[in-house]
Amino acid sequence: MVGIFGVGGIGKTTITKAVYNLNAYRFEASCFLPNVRETSNRKCGLLRLQETLLSKILRGSNLNVSTDDQGINVIKERFQCKRILFVIDDVDQLEQLEKLVGDHDWFCLGSRIIITTRDQSLFTNHKVDSIYEMKRLDRKEACELFSWNAFKRNKPNDEYTNLAKHFIRYAGGLPLALKALGSDLYGRSIREWISALNDYKRVPHHDIQRILRTSYDGLRENEKNIFLDIACFFKGERADYVIKILDNCGFSPDIGLEKLMDKCLITIDKHNILGMHDLLQEMGKEIVREESPKEPGRRSRLWFYENVRHVLEDNTSSPNLTIMDFSYCESLIKIPDLSRSHSLKKLNLSCCTNLVEIHNSVGFLDKLVSWSLYGCSNLRGLPRSLKLRSLEWLNFYGCSSLIDFPEIECEMKHLRQIGLEDTAIKELPSSIGYLTGLQSVYLKGCKNLIRLPSSILQLQHLESLHLNDCPNLVKNVEDNKQSMASEYETLSNAELLHCYLYQIQAFLMMIIPQ
Repeated sequence: MVGIFGVGGIGKTTITKAVYNLNAYRFEASCFLPNVRETSNRKCGLLRLQETLLSKILRGSNLNVSTDDQGINVIKERFQCKRILFVIDDVDQLEQLEKLVGDHDWFCLGSRIIITTRDQSLFTNHKVDSIYEMKRLDRKEACELFSWNAFKRNKPNDEYTNLAKHFIRYAGGLPLALKALGSDLYGRSIREWISALNDYKRVPHHDIQRILRTSYDGLRENEKNIFLDIACFFKGERADYVIKILDNCGFSPDIGLEKLMDKCLITIDKHNILGMHDLLQEMGKEIVREESPKEPGRRSRLWFYENVRHVLEDNTSSPNLTIMDFSYCESLIKIPDLSRSHSLKKLNLSCCTNLVEIHNSVGFLDKLVSWSLYGCSNLRGLPRSLKLRSLEWLNFYGCSSLIDFPEIECEMKHLRQIGLEDTAIKELPSSIGYLTGLQSVYLKGCKNLIRLPSSILQLQHLESLHLNDCPNLVKNVEDNKQSMASEYETLSNAELLHCYLYQIQAFLMMIIPQ
């Protein structure tokens, strides 16, 4: 038994047909059983496939079988004495193998069984002897196949050479795509070729997508979600990073990624990078687009900046949206009303260097866990107050125009650290005492910082307070010490001792990071 696997349209059926036609005469009997997946899904499909197999191998013998089990017994009984060549094409279920090719002892010594599928895990489960993965065509082979279909010769016509390269690159070495595109373009003008190329970039080729989508349609719901996330967001990312994100979304990514690799829908290379054929990625994005062709806000995923802008400007961010990543969006000026994004957990605005204002609604996203504004050098307007009960991580490092820190309106016990390095903040609000779980505060390089609120001394879990290079803060402490000394004569010994102890404690906490 030999297994051939690969993504849809890679040429599995073509190569097995060629092998079959070249070698069938060497055997006592032969059968090429096409479209097994499609046929077996029909009523009594497997039974009909068994009857077809028996009829071809036994050369027209009238052998009707009433059940699958009876078909198995007849195949085993009649095939053990014939040396046969049998191709079973496009298998997608283990049951199809169990009822059509079974064990090795079903067949006479010297028989050859060739199985094609998009799911290589079937070969492991059925103990196939040898496995071959179909590879994409290289550039030379792809050019030749495309040219035979587009020009009826083995290379492009001279005036079409540059355009042909674009279509060949678009097909990505997939024979199905090369043939379909070449056939569509045969006999058309250069102007029509240019129009077609722009059209395919906007709306994928229907025939190509139809073949590729079969693999997607056979996935479980969890696997479909993982596939669409990779297609829309994570192609080219490290697998361990993606697994962490998908796991937090409850998608069971470890087994899910394995299933997608088995079905040739994704790859993970030796550097642990997730890959996907460009046409499969295009198919995934088209599936999401079809969820709501006219209204992007009703789609499950957004990746194209114009759609994202449309959704935000129209105040329709999806209620199921959990992650917004606008990092390095240099044209982003303000964050609009996000009050409808009830499920938002992560808001990444890092290095949005032209971001100026953030809507007050962000301060009330009850499920927000992580919020980064790292490097937003022009940011001035934060929400007036924060009521983020789930927040665990907050970073304003490098927001050099930020002057005021918001009031805290509720206990935020999950927040462990705040990064405020190199900001223009003058003071922290006394309501910082509501950050009861705070362990670290980073204020290094806050040259305008004048004072810290006394409520910071009430934070029982505070372990480190980083205040390097805060000259105005140190100056203010020194001024307070001198002022206190000038009032020496008006204070009793007990009052003086209390004030000095408090001042020394505050001074140590402010200038000596622990």
